[in-house]
Amino acid sequence: MLLTDIDRYKKELKVLWHDVFSDDEEYIELIFDSIGESVRIFAHFEDRKIVSALYAIPSFIILSGKRFSGLYVYACATFKNYRSRGFLSGLMNECAEYAAGEQLSFLSLVPGGKSLYAYYESFGFEKAMHRFSGRQIRSSGVYDTGTIREISFDEYFTLRPAFLSDHFCFREKEEAYLEACLRFGDYKYYKGNGFAFVFDKEDGEISELCAADDASFEGALERACCLLDLKEVVYYSPNGGEKNDFGMVLPLDESFRAEDHNNIYMNFALD
Repeated sequence: MLLTDIDRYKKELKVLWHDVFSDDEEYIELIFDSIGESVRIFAHFEDRKIVSALYAIPSFIILSGKRFSGLYVYACATFKNYRSRGFLSGLMNECAEYAAGEQLSFLSLVPGGKSLYAYYESFGFEKAMHRFSGRQIRSSGVYDTGTIREISFDEYFTLRPAFLSDHFCFREKEEAYLEACLRFGDYKYYKGNGFAFVFDKEDGEISELCAADDASFEGALERACCLLDLKEVVYYSPNGGEKNDFGMVLPLDESFRAEDHNNIYMNFALD
């Protein structure tokens, strides 16, 4: 069922989240504090207790310049003793019916592992969202990094759409969830001429590098290595590298199905 009084069930939902995902209390509190009124939570009850749940955040996908609204499904969870009874399948179908009734165009999600792709395909989800990754080895050249400056979270997420074509994103009202995910980590944001990137200090990776064109992309990687004083760095990007399947979509209307929806860049923060 769709929960209409989330506050009433927050304690139960937190217990389920911790049991299934083993996240620490600080992170769980951060996530639940970021849940806004537009987030939809579907839950299955047994003996008046929540045993299975999934969450759905309003989001949108840009395809060929057209904006399609939908829901991003995440944190699908069932207590171990209640699995293999079809509870989560029922919630997923209920979520899809709800979205279709709201005239939304899609559901999207990121499977928790490769083995789950086949499971979600059984509902009609398709592999459609991706990102590129690679490893950049610093050359012996010296690059001018004086034009690169550190920027804020807000500035980065304001300018990044200009670098993207077909892509997935949360609606502005749901940026709180994305911000909670990012601010829990140790990220730095930078802008240069024709590019911008996010550096994950904890993992020592470039979590996202967006560039205006291929030339800017190559130059950005070299400059980033120089700026961060790295001999080499793993990077993720919508621009170049090895393509990795990442997320899935379930089309809900004909207008979305009619578009080429199999080459969508997926936001790095959802990893």
